[in-house]
Amino acid sequence: MRLMIFALLVALTGLVMACGQANEAEEPTGDGIQVHGHWTVTVTDPDGTVARVHEFDNAFNDVTGSALLTALLAGGNSVATHSIYVRRTGQNEWHCAEGTVNQKVSTISAVATRDITVVGNPLMLTGGCTVTALSGTGHISKVSSAFKFTSPYVYCYLLTKCKNTAFSGAGLALTSHDETIPVANGQLVAFNIVFSFE
Repeated sequence: MRLMIFALLVALTGLVMACGQANEAEEPTGDGIQVHGHWTVTVTDPDGTVARVHEFDNAFNDVTGSALLTALLAGGNSVATHSIYVRRTGQNEWHCAEGTVNQKVSTISAVATRDITVVGNPLMLTGGCTVTALSGTGHISKVSSAFKFTSPYVYCYLLTKCKNTAFSGAGLALTSHDETIPVANGQLVAFNIVFSFE
């Protein structure tokens, strides 16, 4: 009888240990690759005085951002232009003098550089905009970092809907963020984004 109880205890202990190891194996070891974008938006008055500074982190665009990174890593494409999309609260409220205007969005050309002296080689995207406000004042409601590739490619979302980037205009968003930033006629808005990958 003692031998049978001992055998059951050994079997039960082995079962508990096996279940514990199975649970450990199922737990994720990390969150995978993370794309971080830290934005600094500086609004300067025409006399050079800094009116306000907004700092925030953006969200990775799971649809277009994933398609951009996949197309780059596949090696069949390269980045042709860098842009920053600036969404306005009103359609005719204001626009960027240096950008192109499409409905509620101004597209600003941006310059990309990377810092090889920092671990992770962060990518930096910078651009600027002079506010031309028809009513004197306005607001930024959303900003996005955008990239246009040298060749069109197709990306799909919701498993069944696909789009060809040949019709995407200036490019597709890698990251975006909703942020209300007041601006006034003649102000300069400087955008600095630091992307890092972990």
